[in-house]
Amino acid sequence: MAGIFEPQRVNRGVTALACSSIMTTHILTPIDGSEQSYAGLAYGLASFPDARFTAMHIIDRRRHRDEGPGASRPWEERAEEQAERFLERAQDMADDNEQSIETEVAFGTPHKQLIRYALDADIDHVIVGSHGRSPIKSPFLGRVSEALLRRLPVSVTIVSAPLASVEQTNYPGHILLPVDGSRHAMDAIEWVAASFPTASVTVLHVLDVPFEYTEEARGTYVEGLLEELRAPGEEILVEAASKLEGHGIQTETDLSTGKPSSSIIAYATVHETDQIVMGSAGRSDLRNVLVGSVAERVARDSPLPVTLIR
Repeated sequence: MAGIFEPQRVNRGVTALACSSIMTTHILTPIDGSEQSYAGLAYGLASFPDARFTAMHIIDRRRHRDEGPGASRPWEERAEEQAERFLERAQDMADDNEQSIETEVAFGTPHKQLIRYALDADIDHVIVGSHGRSPIKSPFLGRVSEALLRRLPVSVTIVSAPLASVEQTNYPGHILLPVDGSRHAMDAIEWVAASFPTASVTVLHVLDVPFEYTEEARGTYVEGLLEELRAPGEEILVEAASKLEGHGIQTETDLSTGKPSSSIIAYATVHETDQIVMGSAGRSDLRNVLVGSVAERVARDSPLPVTLIR
């Protein structure tokens, strides 16, 4: 039976969650009963077979109202029974994978309860299913996943791929690792090396220009501009590949041109990669927030699972 989470006092000064260990050991997965939330769990179970999992359902009081005098039972009781059914399926999925999972139920605002639990329970990774821009409404999707990306001090994976696709993929598979030379990009390299040592990795650097390089650009000032950008880009790729290969990881490198977010997603799709892992903020993100950043746009728009590393 799922436990009822009672929030404890949060120490806002805690920073150890983000940096105490690169290894993923305790994963929180929100479950709202949608197929997409189970896709997030399926990805996690496949990707982190040795991790400890907690599946959590939040009962949002703002979405429930008493049905009046004719109601046979209080809505809280019915909501808890529904939560139990949702979490039983999560338990069955873990059992089928011969992995252990704990379940929790909490009342409150979904993203606030999830963040509070993550801090209290020493969660080091959160995996959330998301419908992205689709019109489907659900307590854990859309705005909640964005709130988790922006406010959690730990790595977050957003899974937009449907459950059937996730179940047919052999994770970690082929990883696309975009880099820009920033500290967060270097952290993403170390996280991949620690979490997915058997993966094959393509390290991508995007030359940030407002156009794609085509044959028409040859011999023009555009080609000269790209040459100036290419040299430091290649240095970034060499450094990243060296770190990964030092861990024994099969690595390829590539340069692309265009706007970073759309170029990363297009590259991942065309080259049939299985997931994207990247730093949560790049060199231009001085405030270390995700609003409007490349990382947030990739996580929002990618059809593949996207992990952002802090």
